[in-house]
Amino acid sequence: DSSTDPIISTTSIQVTNLTVESSGTLTINTGKDLTLSGNFSNSGIVTMNSDSDEYAILIVSGTSSGDIKYNLYINDYDDGWDLKGSPVGDGSSNGSVTGTDFESTTISSTVYYALQAYDNSDNSWTANSTSGSQALTPAKGYSTATDNSSSGETVLFTGPLDADNVTIAITENVGSGDGTQWNLVANPYPSYLALNALATTASDATTNFLTYNATTQDILGYSAGEDVVYAWDGSEYDTYSNASAKYIAPGQAFFVSAASGGGTLDFLESMQT
Repeated sequence: DSSTDPIISTTSIQVTNLTVESSGTLTINTGKDLTLSGNFSNSGIVTMNSDSDEYAILIVSGTSSGDIKYNLYINDYDDGWDLKGSPVGDGSSNGSVTGTDFESTTISSTVYYALQAYDNSDNSWTANSTSGSQALTPAKGYSTATDNSSSGETVLFTGPLDADNVTIAITENVGSGDGTQWNLVANPYPSYLALNALATTASDATTNFLTYNATTQDILGYSAGEDVVYAWDGSEYDTYSNASAKYIAPGQAFFVSAASGGGTLDFLESMQT
């Protein structure tokens, strides 16, 4: 049992089932975590917070209902583009964000916001030109930046928590004009994911992103050595394989290389930690 409107301010909080009533609020502070072995039901307000290097975590093993609010930290435009996706949303309802939360620029009287999707059919970026609520595809990555001139800031993402496995199609368009094998994808959960086998060993995850998708499913790596993750560090792309234990932060986006013909990329509940 907890007090009314609890705030999760310590780590490793575990419960079985959790219901947030319509008049109630639950807050998970930056860097803190809540794990449910059972079901989650929210009729009130659930808020999760983050900063530049720490993230609130919520893991639900059972069923989930109701929207949550995730304040996801995104770099300022002056500090470089930040690859992000929505840490909320499921197969029936996408996570949403507001266009005006991002850096804006005006071109020929049209305002464009720094929320850009990547198209590998012609190796292009498409800037968002709508100021209202934007529905973001689960597990899809976007190039983003905020408009705070002094530092980055959090952006509010709202949507249901996905308590199931999440899949996204990745394509390979090499040889078709300017097409490429690169796909920008993102962690769709409000929790970390084990990236590689060493992370599985070092955490409570039972599978990991690279082993499952590159080896078990064999859908990563158009060319030799491309069955890795490519993450933008602000100035260049770094590659991550299995050299040391690595984890994918909530909402973190990154590039993967689709194998010839493409396929379906999987984010599994069992990768969460």
